[in-house]
Amino acid sequence: MWLHLVLGLFCFWVFAQTNYTNPIIWQDLPDIDLIRIGDAYYYSASTFQYSPGAVILRSYDLVNWEYLSHSVPNLDFQTTEAFNLESGSRYNQGIFASFFNYRKSTDTFYWGGCIVGDGNTYVYTAPTVEGPWTQSSTINQCLYDAGTLIDDDDNMYVAHGHTNISVAQRSDDGLQVVRDEVVFESTEELGYIEGARFYKRNGAWYLWIVKPVPSQIVLKSTVGPFGPYEWRWVLQSNGNPVPGAGNPHQGAIVSTPDGAWHYIAHLEAYPGGRIPVLAPIYWDEEGWPHVEFVDNQWASTYPLPLPERPVKPITGTEPFNHWENLTSKSITAFFTFWGIDTEFSTTLHSLGTGLSRSSPPVFMSNTWWNPLSWRNISGCITLHTRILWHLAVQSLLFLFYSWIVFLLTSSIMLQTNTSFPPTIT
Repeated sequence: MWLHLVLGLFCFWVFAQTNYTNPIIWQDLPDIDLIRIGDAYYYSASTFQYSPGAVILRSYDLVNWEYLSHSVPNLDFQTTEAFNLESGSRYNQGIFASFFNYRKSTDTFYWGGCIVGDGNTYVYTAPTVEGPWTQSSTINQCLYDAGTLIDDDDNMYVAHGHTNISVAQRSDDGLQVVRDEVVFESTEELGYIEGARFYKRNGAWYLWIVKPVPSQIVLKSTVGPFGPYEWRWVLQSNGNPVPGAGNPHQGAIVSTPDGAWHYIAHLEAYPGGRIPVLAPIYWDEEGWPHVEFVDNQWASTYPLPLPERPVKPITGTEPFNHWENLTSKSITAFFTFWGIDTEFSTTLHSLGTGLSRSSPPVFMSNTWWNPLSWRNISGCITLHTRILWHLAVQSLLFLFYSWIVFLLTSSIMLQTNTSFPPTIT
Protein backbone atom coordinates (compact mmCIF):
# COMPACT_ATOMS: atom_id res chain seq x y z
CA MET A 1 0.00 0.00 0.00
CA TRP A 2 2.74 2.46 0.95
CA LEU A 3 4.63 1.60 -2.23
CA HIS A 4 1.51 2.34 -4.28
CA LEU A 5 1.06 5.65 -2.48
CA VAL A 6 4.67 6.69 -3.07
CA LEU A 7 4.48 5.73 -6.73
CA GLY A 8 1.22 7.64 -7.09
CA LEU A 9 2.69 10.78 -5.58
CA PHE A 10 5.77 10.44 -7.76
CA CYS A 11 3.66 10.13 -10.92
CA PHE A 12 1.63 13.18 -9.91
CA TRP A 13 4.84 15.18 -9.34
CA VAL A 14 6.18 14.20 -12.78
CA PHE A 15 2.87 15.14 -14.40
CA ALA A 16 2.86 18.51 -12.67
CA GLN A 17 6.39 19.22 -13.86
CA THR A 18 5.95 18.25 -17.50
CA ASN A 19 2.43 19.32 -18.49
CA TYR A 20 0.20 22.36 -18.41
CA THR A 21 -3.58 22.62 -18.27
CA ASN A 22 -5.72 25.07 -20.24
CA PRO A 23 -6.59 27.86 -19.85
CA ILE A 24 -3.13 29.29 -19.35
CA ILE A 25 -4.64 32.46 -17.81
CA TRP A 26 -8.03 32.65 -16.12
CA GLN A 27 -8.63 36.23 -17.24
CA ASP A 28 -10.41 38.10 -20.03
CA LEU A 29 -7.52 38.74 -22.45
CA PRO A 30 -8.95 38.43 -25.99
CA ASP A 31 -7.79 39.09 -29.56
CA ILE A 32 -4.29 37.90 -28.83
CA ASP A 33 -1.21 39.05 -30.70
CA LEU A 34 2.13 37.39 -29.90
CA ILE A 35 5.77 38.11 -30.59
CA ARG A 36 9.06 36.65 -29.40
CA ILE A 37 12.25 38.63 -28.81
CA GLY A 38 15.12 36.37 -27.80
CA ASP A 39 13.76 34.11 -25.07
CA ALA A 40 10.93 36.46 -24.05
CA TYR A 41 7.36 36.28 -25.35
CA TYR A 42 5.01 39.26 -25.38
CA TYR A 43 1.22 39.07 -25.46
CA SER A 44 -0.98 42.01 -26.49
CA ALA A 45 -4.76 41.97 -25.93
CA SER A 46 -7.87 44.05 -26.54
CA THR A 47 -8.98 46.31 -23.69
CA PHE A 48 -12.00 48.14 -25.19
CA GLN A 49 -12.85 51.30 -23.18
CA TYR A 50 -10.41 50.53 -20.36
CA SER A 51 -7.57 52.97 -19.78
CA PRO A 52 -4.62 52.62 -20.01
CA GLY A 53 -5.24 50.33 -22.97
CA ALA A 54 -3.69 47.54 -25.04
CA VAL A 55 -2.26 45.56 -22.15
CA ILE A 56 1.08 43.75 -22.61
CA LEU A 57 2.06 40.57 -20.76
CA ARG A 58 5.40 38.75 -20.74
CA SER A 59 6.38 35.10 -20.46
CA TYR A 60 9.49 32.99 -20.89
CA ASP A 61 7.73 29.63 -21.24
CA LEU A 62 4.34 30.50 -22.88
CA VAL A 63 2.48 29.21 -19.82
CA ASN A 64 3.40 31.53 -16.94
CA TRP A 65 2.58 35.18 -17.73
CA GLU A 66 3.07 38.48 -15.93
CA TYR A 67 1.52 41.89 -16.51
CA LEU A 68 4.12 44.27 -17.89
CA SER A 69 2.74 47.50 -19.39
CA HIS A 70 0.24 49.08 -21.80
CA SER A 71 0.81 50.30 -25.37
CA VAL A 72 -1.83 53.04 -25.08
CA PRO A 73 -1.20 55.25 -22.03
CA ASN A 74 -4.63 56.90 -22.30
CA LEU A 75 -7.44 56.94 -24.83
CA ASP A 76 -6.39 60.18 -26.50
CA PHE A 77 -8.32 59.91 -29.76
CA GLN A 78 -10.34 62.28 -31.92
CA THR A 79 -13.42 61.13 -30.01
CA THR A 80 -11.81 61.47 -26.58
CA GLU A 81 -14.74 63.50 -25.22
CA ALA A 82 -17.08 60.58 -25.88
CA PHE A 83 -14.71 58.16 -24.15
CA ASN A 84 -14.66 60.65 -21.26
CA LEU A 85 -18.48 60.53 -21.14
CA GLU A 86 -18.57 64.27 -21.86
CA SER A 87 -20.43 64.02 -25.18
CA GLY A 88 -21.72 60.51 -25.46
CA SER A 89 -20.58 57.08 -24.39
CA ARG A 90 -18.01 54.69 -25.80
CA TYR A 91 -18.43 51.83 -23.34
CA ASN A 92 -17.60 48.50 -24.97
CA GLN A 93 -15.86 50.33 -27.81
CA GLY A 94 -12.27 51.55 -28.06
CA ILE A 95 -9.41 49.06 -28.50
CA PHE A 96 -10.34 45.87 -30.34
CA ALA A 97 -8.04 43.45 -32.22
CA SER A 98 -4.86 45.34 -33.07
CA PHE A 99 -1.29 44.79 -34.26
CA PHE A 100 1.83 44.59 -32.11
CA ASN A 101 5.41 43.97 -33.22
CA TYR A 102 9.09 44.88 -32.84
CA ARG A 103 11.35 46.21 -35.60
CA LYS A 104 14.94 45.21 -34.98
CA SER A 105 16.49 47.61 -37.53
CA THR A 106 15.24 50.66 -35.63
CA ASP A 107 14.93 49.03 -32.19
CA THR A 108 11.30 50.15 -32.05
CA PHE A 109 8.10 48.58 -30.75
CA TYR A 110 4.90 49.29 -32.67
CA TRP A 111 1.27 49.02 -31.66
CA GLY A 112 -1.58 50.05 -33.94
CA GLY A 113 -5.31 49.65 -34.02
CA CYS A 114 -8.55 50.93 -35.46
CA ILE A 115 -10.45 52.48 -32.57
CA VAL A 116 -14.07 51.36 -32.55
CA GLY A 117 -16.24 54.40 -31.96
CA ASP A 118 -13.63 56.64 -33.57
CA GLY A 119 -12.97 55.09 -37.00
CA ASN A 120 -9.31 56.01 -37.33
CA THR A 121 -6.19 53.90 -36.83
CA TYR A 122 -3.63 55.11 -34.31
CA VAL A 123 0.00 54.00 -34.21
CA TYR A 124 1.99 54.04 -30.98
CA THR A 125 5.73 53.46 -30.67
CA ALA A 126 8.18 52.83 -27.85
CA PRO A 127 11.95 52.29 -27.46
CA THR A 128 11.32 49.44 -25.00
CA VAL A 129 8.28 47.26 -24.42
CA GLU A 130 7.88 48.80 -20.97
CA GLY A 131 7.63 52.25 -22.56
CA PRO A 132 7.31 55.11 -22.63
CA TRP A 133 4.71 54.59 -25.36
CA THR A 134 3.89 57.58 -27.57
CA GLN A 135 1.09 58.18 -30.05
CA SER A 136 3.16 58.66 -33.22
CA SER A 137 0.57 58.93 -36.00
CA THR A 138 -3.06 58.82 -37.04
CA ILE A 139 -4.01 56.86 -40.17
CA ASN A 140 -7.28 58.25 -41.48
CA GLN A 141 -8.82 54.89 -42.26
CA CYS A 142 -9.91 51.90 -40.23
CA LEU A 143 -7.39 49.06 -40.47
CA TYR A 144 -9.93 46.70 -38.95
CA ASP A 145 -8.70 43.70 -36.91
CA ALA A 146 -5.14 44.32 -38.04
CA GLY A 147 -2.07 42.10 -37.86
CA THR A 148 1.39 43.24 -38.93
CA LEU A 149 4.40 41.61 -40.59
CA ILE A 150 7.93 42.97 -40.72
CA ASP A 151 9.31 41.11 -43.72
CA ASP A 152 12.83 39.82 -44.31
CA ASP A 153 13.64 42.95 -46.37
CA ASP A 154 12.42 45.15 -43.45
CA ASN A 155 9.29 46.28 -45.30
CA MET A 156 6.26 46.46 -43.04
CA TYR A 157 2.75 45.27 -43.91
CA VAL A 158 -0.64 45.21 -42.21
CA ALA A 159 -3.33 42.62 -42.96
CA HIS A 160 -6.79 43.92 -42.12
CA GLY A 161 -10.49 43.85 -42.92
CA HIS A 162 -13.48 41.57 -42.68
CA THR A 163 -14.93 39.27 -45.35
CA ASN A 164 -12.56 40.83 -47.89
CA ILE A 165 -9.05 40.72 -46.42
CA SER A 166 -6.60 43.44 -47.47
CA VAL A 167 -2.85 43.93 -47.14
CA ALA A 168 -1.47 47.43 -46.68
CA GLN A 169 2.18 48.32 -47.05
CA ARG A 170 3.37 50.74 -44.38
CA SER A 171 5.66 53.69 -45.00
CA ASP A 172 9.37 53.40 -44.22
CA ASP A 173 8.79 54.72 -40.71
CA GLY A 174 5.77 52.47 -40.24
CA LEU A 175 3.44 55.35 -39.45
CA GLN A 176 1.31 55.61 -42.62
CA VAL A 177 -0.06 53.43 -45.43
CA VAL A 178 1.45 53.73 -48.93
CA ARG A 179 -0.33 50.84 -50.68
CA ASP A 180 -3.49 48.93 -49.84
CA GLU A 181 -5.02 46.04 -51.82
CA VAL A 182 -7.66 43.37 -51.29
CA VAL A 183 -5.79 40.05 -51.40
CA PHE A 184 -8.57 37.59 -50.54
CA GLU A 185 -12.33 37.69 -51.07
CA SER A 186 -14.30 35.35 -48.86
CA THR A 187 -16.13 32.43 -50.42
CA GLU A 188 -19.74 31.36 -50.02
CA GLU A 189 -18.50 28.48 -47.86
CA LEU A 190 -16.60 30.78 -45.52
CA GLY A 191 -18.90 33.79 -45.28
CA TYR A 192 -17.84 36.38 -42.71
CA ILE A 193 -14.15 36.34 -41.69
CA GLU A 194 -11.90 38.74 -39.74
CA GLY A 195 -9.11 38.87 -37.14
CA ALA A 196 -6.02 38.78 -39.36
CA ARG A 197 -2.53 37.94 -38.14
CA PHE A 198 0.40 38.04 -40.58
CA TYR A 199 3.45 35.72 -40.68
CA LYS A 200 6.28 34.56 -42.90
CA ARG A 201 7.86 31.12 -42.72
CA ASN A 202 10.27 29.36 -45.10
CA GLY A 203 9.65 31.86 -47.89
CA ALA A 204 5.83 31.75 -47.69
CA TRP A 205 3.41 34.38 -46.38
CA TYR A 206 0.55 33.37 -44.09
CA LEU A 207 -2.61 35.16 -42.97
CA TRP A 208 -4.17 33.68 -39.83
CA ILE A 209 -7.92 34.40 -40.07
CA VAL A 210 -10.93 33.67 -37.85
CA LYS A 211 -14.38 32.63 -39.04
CA PRO A 212 -16.34 33.56 -35.92
CA VAL A 213 -17.37 31.58 -34.03
CA PRO A 214 -15.62 29.04 -33.68
CA SER A 215 -13.53 28.27 -36.77
CA GLN A 216 -10.09 29.29 -37.98
CA ILE A 217 -8.52 29.30 -41.44
CA VAL A 218 -5.08 30.09 -42.80
CA LEU A 219 -4.23 31.77 -46.11
CA LYS A 220 -0.92 31.01 -47.79
CA SER A 221 1.01 32.67 -50.62
CA THR A 222 4.32 31.57 -52.10
CA VAL A 223 4.44 34.61 -54.41
CA GLY A 224 4.46 37.63 -52.12
CA PRO A 225 2.62 39.53 -49.37
CA PHE A 226 -0.04 40.70 -51.86
CA GLY A 227 -0.80 37.15 -52.95
CA PRO A 228 -2.42 35.33 -54.58
CA TYR A 229 -3.51 33.28 -51.56
CA GLU A 230 -4.94 29.80 -51.09
CA TRP A 231 -6.74 28.77 -47.91
CA ARG A 232 -7.18 25.76 -45.62
CA TRP A 233 -9.12 25.00 -42.44
CA VAL A 234 -7.26 25.11 -39.12
CA LEU A 235 -10.16 24.74 -36.67
CA GLN A 236 -13.77 23.67 -37.09
CA SER A 237 -15.33 23.44 -33.63
CA ASN A 238 -12.49 21.24 -32.43
CA GLY A 239 -13.16 20.59 -28.79
CA ASN A 240 -13.73 22.33 -25.47
CA PRO A 241 -10.42 22.35 -23.60
CA VAL A 242 -12.07 24.30 -20.77
CA PRO A 243 -15.19 22.51 -19.50
CA GLY A 244 -18.31 24.61 -19.91
CA ALA A 245 -16.61 27.08 -22.26
CA GLY A 246 -16.67 27.47 -26.03
CA ASN A 247 -14.37 26.33 -28.83
CA PRO A 248 -10.92 27.88 -29.42
CA HIS A 249 -10.54 30.38 -32.28
CA GLN A 250 -8.76 33.59 -33.32
CA GLY A 251 -5.47 34.42 -31.55
CA ALA A 252 -1.89 34.18 -32.77
CA ILE A 253 1.02 31.79 -33.35
CA VAL A 254 4.66 32.11 -32.36
CA SER A 255 7.87 30.13 -32.76
CA THR A 256 10.34 29.08 -30.09
CA PRO A 257 14.12 29.42 -30.53
CA ASP A 258 14.36 25.73 -31.50
CA GLY A 259 11.84 26.15 -34.35
CA ALA A 260 8.73 24.71 -32.68
CA TRP A 261 5.46 26.62 -33.12
CA HIS A 262 2.58 27.20 -30.73
CA TYR A 263 -0.88 28.71 -30.98
CA ILE A 264 -2.68 30.77 -28.33
CA ALA A 265 -6.37 31.14 -29.13
CA HIS A 266 -9.19 32.51 -27.03
CA LEU A 267 -12.53 30.95 -26.19
CA GLU A 268 -15.72 32.27 -24.64
CA ALA A 269 -16.06 31.43 -20.95
CA TYR A 270 -19.33 32.99 -19.85
CA PRO A 271 -19.65 35.19 -17.88
CA GLY A 272 -15.98 36.03 -17.46
CA GLY A 273 -14.98 36.80 -21.03
CA ARG A 274 -12.58 35.35 -23.57
CA ILE A 275 -9.70 33.46 -22.01
CA PRO A 276 -6.50 32.11 -23.64
CA VAL A 277 -5.71 28.47 -24.36
CA LEU A 278 -2.46 27.07 -25.74
CA ALA A 279 -1.67 24.20 -28.12
CA PRO A 280 1.34 23.14 -30.22
CA ILE A 281 1.12 23.24 -34.00
CA TYR A 282 3.07 21.42 -36.70
CA TRP A 283 3.64 22.01 -40.43
CA ASP A 284 3.01 19.43 -43.12
CA GLU A 285 5.27 18.79 -46.10
CA GLU A 286 3.40 21.38 -48.20
CA GLY A 287 3.89 24.08 -45.58
CA TRP A 288 0.38 24.12 -44.07
CA PRO A 289 0.00 24.44 -40.28
CA HIS A 290 -2.07 22.05 -38.14
CA VAL A 291 -3.01 22.09 -34.46
CA GLU A 292 -1.84 19.00 -32.56
CA PHE A 293 -5.20 17.53 -31.57
CA VAL A 294 -5.95 14.65 -29.24
CA ASP A 295 -8.76 12.58 -30.79
CA ASN A 296 -9.42 15.46 -33.21
CA GLN A 297 -9.92 17.83 -30.27
CA TRP A 298 -7.98 20.72 -28.79
CA ALA A 299 -6.83 19.05 -25.56
CA SER A 300 -7.11 20.33 -22.02
CA THR A 301 -3.55 19.27 -21.25
CA TYR A 302 -0.32 19.27 -23.28
CA PRO A 303 3.39 18.87 -22.50
CA LEU A 304 5.09 22.09 -21.46
CA PRO A 305 6.49 23.82 -24.57
CA LEU A 306 9.56 25.10 -22.71
CA PRO A 307 11.22 24.70 -19.31
CA GLU A 308 9.12 26.49 -16.72
CA ARG A 309 10.34 29.91 -15.66
CA PRO A 310 8.38 31.64 -12.91
CA VAL A 311 7.40 35.29 -13.31
CA LYS A 312 5.55 37.76 -11.14
CA PRO A 313 2.08 36.30 -10.39
CA ILE A 314 -0.92 37.81 -12.14
CA THR A 315 -2.81 37.56 -8.86
CA GLY A 316 -1.71 39.28 -5.72
CA THR A 317 -2.28 42.11 -3.28
CA GLU A 318 -2.65 45.83 -3.90
CA PRO A 319 -2.54 47.63 -0.53
CA PHE A 320 -3.49 51.14 -1.80
CA ASN A 321 -2.75 52.36 1.76
CA HIS A 322 -4.01 55.85 2.61
CA TRP A 323 -4.62 58.15 -0.34
CA GLU A 324 -2.05 60.66 0.91
CA ASN A 325 0.61 57.95 0.82
CA LEU A 326 -0.07 56.98 -2.80
CA THR A 327 1.65 59.96 -4.40
CA SER A 328 4.70 58.00 -5.49
CA LYS A 329 3.17 54.53 -5.49
CA SER A 330 2.46 52.82 -8.76
CA ILE A 331 -0.64 50.66 -8.75
CA THR A 332 0.11 47.34 -10.42
CA ALA A 333 -0.31 47.02 -14.18
CA PHE A 334 -3.31 44.68 -14.08
CA PHE A 335 -5.47 47.59 -12.87
CA THR A 336 -7.17 49.87 -15.40
CA PHE A 337 -10.05 52.31 -15.41
CA TRP A 338 -13.43 51.21 -16.72
CA GLY A 339 -13.81 54.73 -18.17
CA ILE A 340 -11.26 57.50 -18.48
CA ASP A 341 -10.51 61.08 -17.53
CA THR A 342 -13.72 61.81 -15.68
CA GLU A 343 -13.48 63.97 -12.58
CA PHE A 344 -12.51 60.96 -10.50
CA SER A 345 -9.75 59.59 -12.70
CA THR A 346 -8.04 62.89 -13.45
CA THR A 347 -6.52 62.62 -9.99
CA LEU A 348 -4.46 59.77 -11.37
CA HIS A 349 -1.93 59.55 -14.15
CA SER A 350 -0.46 56.71 -16.13
CA LEU A 351 3.02 55.40 -15.48
CA GLY A 352 4.94 52.98 -17.66
CA THR A 353 3.84 49.96 -15.66
CA GLY A 354 0.66 51.07 -13.96
CA LEU A 355 -1.22 53.93 -12.34
CA SER A 356 -0.32 56.38 -9.60
CA ARG A 357 -2.55 58.67 -7.58
CA SER A 358 -1.26 62.24 -7.54
CA SER A 359 -3.84 63.88 -5.25
CA PRO A 360 -6.71 62.89 -2.95
CA PRO A 361 -9.79 61.52 -4.69
CA VAL A 362 -12.81 63.58 -5.56
CA PHE A 363 -15.98 61.85 -4.39
CA MET A 364 -19.15 62.71 -6.24
CA SER A 365 -22.40 61.08 -7.23
CA ASN A 366 -21.12 59.55 -10.48
CA THR A 367 -17.90 57.85 -9.38
CA TRP A 368 -19.32 54.56 -10.70
CA TRP A 369 -18.72 55.92 -14.21
CA ASN A 370 -15.04 55.26 -13.72
CA PRO A 371 -14.18 52.49 -11.25
CA LEU A 372 -10.67 51.18 -10.91
CA SER A 373 -10.96 47.79 -12.58
CA TRP A 374 -9.24 44.43 -12.64
CA ARG A 375 -10.51 42.14 -15.39
CA ASN A 376 -10.18 39.02 -13.30
CA ILE A 377 -12.01 35.69 -13.14
CA SER A 378 -11.66 34.54 -9.55
CA GLY A 379 -13.35 32.22 -7.15
CA CYS A 380 -12.22 34.22 -4.13
CA ILE A 381 -11.42 37.90 -3.67
CA THR A 382 -10.44 39.37 -0.29
CA LEU A 383 -11.09 43.04 0.40
CA HIS A 384 -9.87 44.66 3.63
CA THR A 385 -11.16 48.10 4.59
CA ARG A 386 -9.37 50.14 7.24
CA ILE A 387 -10.94 53.59 7.02
CA LEU A 388 -14.67 53.55 7.55
CA TRP A 389 -15.31 56.87 5.83
CA HIS A 390 -13.92 55.49 2.61
CA LEU A 391 -16.41 53.87 0.28
CA ALA A 392 -15.39 50.67 -1.49
CA VAL A 393 -17.41 48.83 -4.07
CA GLN A 394 -16.58 45.41 -5.47
CA SER A 395 -18.41 44.71 -8.71
CA LEU A 396 -18.88 41.88 -11.16
CA LEU A 397 -19.65 43.30 -14.59
CA PHE A 398 -20.82 41.53 -17.73
CA LEU A 399 -24.27 41.45 -19.34
CA PHE A 400 -25.48 41.33 -15.74
CA TYR A 401 -23.61 42.76 -12.81
CA SER A 402 -23.53 42.73 -9.04
CA TRP A 403 -21.63 44.51 -6.34
CA ILE A 404 -20.81 44.53 -2.66
CA VAL A 405 -20.61 47.92 -0.97
CA PHE A 406 -18.60 48.67 2.17
CA LEU A 407 -19.67 52.01 3.66
CA LEU A 408 -19.24 53.77 7.01
CA THR A 409 -20.08 51.02 9.50
CA SER A 410 -18.55 48.26 7.37
CA SER A 411 -22.01 46.83 6.82
CA ILE A 412 -22.38 44.86 3.63
CA MET A 413 -25.06 45.24 1.02
CA LEU A 414 -25.34 42.83 -1.91
CA GLN A 415 -27.46 43.59 -4.96
CA THR A 416 -27.67 41.67 -8.23
CA ASN A 417 -29.05 42.32 -11.70
CA THR A 418 -30.43 45.72 -10.76
CA SER A 419 -30.65 48.97 -12.66
CA PHE A 420 -27.54 50.97 -13.42
CA PRO A 421 -26.23 53.03 -11.70
CA PRO A 422 -26.67 51.40 -8.28
CA THR A 423 -28.50 53.06 -5.43
CA ILE A 424 -26.28 53.16 -2.36
CA THR A 425 -27.99 53.48 1.03
